[in-house]
Amino acid sequence: MKKSIILLAMMAASGSVLALGPKVHYADLNVREVVKTDDVGVTAVDEFKVDGITIELTREDKVKAKNWNLSRSDWAKYKYIMEYTPRGAWSPDLDPPIALGIEAETRAEQEKYAKLANQLEWERRQKELGFQSVGIDMLVHISPGLFDKEVDEGLSQWLPDKRKVLRSVFISRVDCDFKCQDFLFSTVANKGADTHVVIYTDQSHDYVYSLYARSGWKYSALQEKGVEIKVDPEKMAEISKTVNQSPPFYVQQKSLDSSENIIRVMRR
Repeated sequence: MKKSIILLAMMAASGSVLALGPKVHYADLNVREVVKTDDVGVTAVDEFKVDGITIELTREDKVKAKNWNLSRSDWAKYKYIMEYTPRGAWSPDLDPPIALGIEAETRAEQEKYAKLANQLEWERRQKELGFQSVGIDMLVHISPGLFDKEVDEGLSQWLPDKRKVLRSVFISRVDCDFKCQDFLFSTVANKGADTHVVIYTDQSHDYVYSLYARSGWKYSALQEKGVEIKVDPEKMAEISKTVNQSPPFYVQQKSLDSSENIIRVMRR
């Protein structure tokens, strides 16, 4: 990845255009239904043609498509993307709407899948928070006074897994180029074990996922690190004004005393 960035930088600096070999092939992702009629005249659409490849949907595929709120033709396209294009090797753990959105060919398609992905993410969070609330209620019922104990001073009382450090990374879509992406990746990858990372963006969760996906990172890597993503343009504007910096930058906190904050800004 770094070699590619250096090459692009050299090209930009020199103003020259290098011959990089044959033009990259882009798969034709138009989906065509294959309609079949049996001996008694019953028609069914269980097969689709994508880029000349026949994609057959099993009963399990149809159930998965329904549960992901995707059409059968969407699921056929998703199967094609993950099995026959580099995306399947680059990002094998992508959720179907995100894979479809990244490989979408029009703005309308991107918006369609982004809306679906955000809706699913919202529903997931609501269900998990609802269950967590019930779990806390049960703990209080079983062990009255459990949460009346003195809490630790500092940030750990608000951070997951009692972590002691909060690192807030601020990324804007407006100018997040390769250098910005490297700043994001290194900031997340080089965090300490006791550090909780929150990525703030003025775009969608999909935007951050797509940055990682395009660079060969797996979505599961973010999950494993417990990285949280928040879409909050107002918070970004407020913090940018407070620290007098524009994204990308991060603020690291070890206590509630703002004078102890550490601020790191990407070198431009």
